Amino acid sequence: MPRNNPPKYYSLKSLKQMQKDCTELDLSAFLTTTEDHSNGNESKRRKLVGETLQTWSRDEILRVFPELVPDDVISVKMEATGEDLALSEKALKLLNFLSFEMKNQKKGNKMLYHFMDQAKRQAKPNQNPIVVLFYHSFPNAEPLLCMSFEAWLMATRRFAEERGEIH
Repeated sequence: MPRNNPPKYYSLKSLKQMQKDCTELDLSAFLTTTEDHSNGNESKRRKLVGETLQTWSRDEILRVFPELVPDDVISVKMEATGEDLALSEKALKLLNFLSFEMKNQKKGNKMLYHFMDQAKRQAKPNQNPIVVLFYHSFPNAEPLLCMSFEAWLMATRRFAEERGEIH
């Protein structure tokens, strides 16, 4: 699978730095939010944000699982169909045979973040907050679970250790 490495890595926590760098590099097209949608700037911005999310996810997996190498978790080009992260057999086994689809959008996700804030407020200090949601009007809907990426990574690592796959 082709590797998709943006020219510069941006942590999701450093959006302000990303905005500053885009301005300094004269990439202001990536900073548009509501204007110039018709001239392709919005598409470029969305692609950059999507690549950033994929790269961040890949890097976080590699951070928590040092047993994996960069070729075990590859960020796939945005134009490609299928999974957003291509995983080697080793990575698939360690990550419980998951398939990654990255989504970053304003509509729909806002309420989920409100639900997560509520779960965080209600959780005890030693608990990981999760949200279970269900949309009964969606065909063939099943309950979905939402938790922080970090909490999921830590739980997945713990499970892999308990199975004796890593030490």
